[in-house]
Amino acid sequence: AVSVSLFLLFCWHVYLILSGQTTIDVYQNRERAYEARKRGQKFVNAFNLGPKRNWQEAFDVHGRWWWLTWMLPSNAPKRGNGVVLPTIYHEHEGSPGEAGEAVPLGVRSVEMPEMK
Repeated sequence: AVSVSLFLLFCWHVYLILSGQTTIDVYQNRERAYEARKRGQKFVNAFNLGPKRNWQEAFDVHGRWWWLTWMLPSNAPKRGNGVVLPTIYHEHEGSPGEAGEAVPLGVRSVEMPEMK
């Protein structure tokens, strides 16, 4: 029973990473998607960069061997500051303002631009 529970918890967290969400985001995004459907629109999670990029951002691994090095310890300085996150609208290269306007973590709950 414990093994099954741990496996399910592991699967849940892999899903969260691959979809670019936190647990709270899942519930908020579900509500936003429902509201968008009522308006005849489609909700898009701005923090979902795609499974590969989401995994790379979560584990701060990049380059040719990212798929192997994600699980290894590293002394390399981390990219970014943990507050500013890339979105599908704006990307960053480690600090706010370098490549467009980045979205601060505390702004995750704001309404995203309407997609037509």
